[in-house]
Amino acid sequence: MADTSLPPPEGPPGAAPAPPSGQAPAPGVEPPRKPGFNGKAIIAFVASLLYVFGLGSLAGVALGALALRELKDPGRPPERGRGLAITGIVLGALGLLATIAFVWLVTAFTNNRVDSYDDFAQIELRVAGEAQEQARAATGSYLDDLEALEAYGFVVAPHQPITIVRADATTYCMQAVNDIQPSNVWSLQPGGEPEPRPCP
Repeated sequence: MADTSLPPPEGPPGAAPAPPSGQAPAPGVEPPRKPGFNGKAIIAFVASLLYVFGLGSLAGVALGALALRELKDPGRPPERGRGLAITGIVLGALGLLATIAFVWLVTAFTNNRVDSYDDFAQIELRVAGEAQEQARAATGSYLDDLEALEAYGFVVAPHQPITIVRADATTYCMQAVNDIQPSNVWSLQPGGEPEPRPCP
């Protein structure tokens, strides 16, 4: 009678039996290899860490998305790196958001400074215009020297943006240039208000 106490052999007929746990495989049998990492996933992770003024963040998002697509492709050999790809996308997105916020803050700050300088230029022109009218009432002529206007209530600031382009007995034209945005030029003539243009 056959001995039925022994377990049946594992695997298909004719196949070599699997080695017991913890032992080396039989000679001529290669152990299963772990899938390698996806190259784009690795680059996405590294690029998102480098940042490089937002360029690394952009590369991290783009390459991370491409890596996820490749990892899901059933026609490609199996690869690892899904976690690296997702991390690259997340860190890259955070880097891009930080870059956008920084650019917005710098732009808002610069615009506020430009507006402040424009306001300052208009105020200074009005004060200088009042001093010119007082000077003409006292001397019969408008003055072509800013320091001479100090005798009529005008104070020359250390970084005075105003220049007197021309002045005579009947008219004058003064202008102020915005130091931050030199293309912003304001001018003033007798009886008018500051205008956003150079003296004609």
